[in-house]
Parts: sequence; C-alpha cells; structure tokens
Amino acid sequence: MIMKILHTGDVHLDTPFSGLSPVLSPEMRRELRRTFSAMMKYAADSGVDMVLIAGDLFDNEFVTRETVALLRRDFSALSCPVVISPGNHDCADSSSIWIRELLPENVCVFTDEALNYFPFDDLGVDVYGYAFTSKFYDRCPLDGLKPENPHRINILLAHGDTTSPISRSCPLPPAALRDFGAD
Repeated sequence: MIMKILHTGDVHLDTPFSGLSPVLSPEMRRELRRTFSAMMKYAADSGVDMVLIAGDLFDNEFVTRETVALLRRDFSALSCPVVISPGNHDCADSSSIWIRELLPENVCVFTDEALNYFPFDDLGVDVYGYAFTSKFYDRCPLDGLKPENPHRINILLAHGDTTSPISRSCPLPPAALRDFGAD
C-alpha cells in the first residue's frame, strides 16, 4: 500500500504581522487562514491518508475564535487522522488551545514532553511525537529510544532544531534521529 501524507509545520496562524500596516495585517492573517484551508481541502480532495502538523500551527498562545472555528470545520471535513506535535510558538501548556478546546475526533495532539505515539492500526502506522509544553525544550526526547513496533511504519513527527546540540528549541542531532530508527 502506498500512503499519501500531507505534512506541514510553522504555519503561524494568527501571527500579528506587526511590521505591516493596520490595513494589510488583517488581510495577511486572512490570507494565511485561506492558505491553510486550501491545504486541508487538498488533503480531503486528494484522498490523503494522514495529515501531520509539526509544530507552530499558531504564532502564539492567543488564537482567535475565527481560527478555532476554521480548524474545527477544516479538520472535521477530513476522513483521515490529523496528528499535531505542538512547537515552541503553540506549546501545550495548561492554557493552550490543545488543552482547552474540543477538536474533532480525528485530531490527535501530543501534549507531553515525553516521546509517545499514536497507533493507526488500519494503516499499520505508529506516529511518534512529543509537545513543547513551554517556549523552551532543552533536551533531545529521542535519546536511547526506539520505536516499539519495528514491523510497522514508524513516523516521527517533531518540531525541533537539527543544527545545534545546545539549542533551547529541542535539539535533534542527526545521529539521534538516525539511531531512533523511524521510517
């Protein structure tokens, strides 16, 4: 079976665009929402098997009601799972949308810093991930870990920094990624 996956990250919905004029800023936010909706429509129309969002779907912890309504509508229109790994801009802290909002049943969100996975038995896939629970994540969550079910397709959904081993944005050294053994 060939799987179709739509992967995105760093969308930064509700970014203030504070460097733009007061007239242009709201239009840019609307355009960003339209672009996100177009991605989700593409996923629905193309028969995508899974949507993966690797952090920073939002620009910060302040998410408008309009954006929440858009997510509910767009995610509900999908017949596939949506898996989200919150990043440093949209971390899964106690006041975040990931904790306080009810999202559609097909949406799975990592809410803990510890590496975990969501199994999708109908696809033979396990999606591994974690969440930023604050703006900073100083350690690599993969150290010494391997997928629990090596006979399945194992996907790592991660928001982090692959360039600096001392990063405060979840250092993910290439060796740790390789040693983890995701597909």
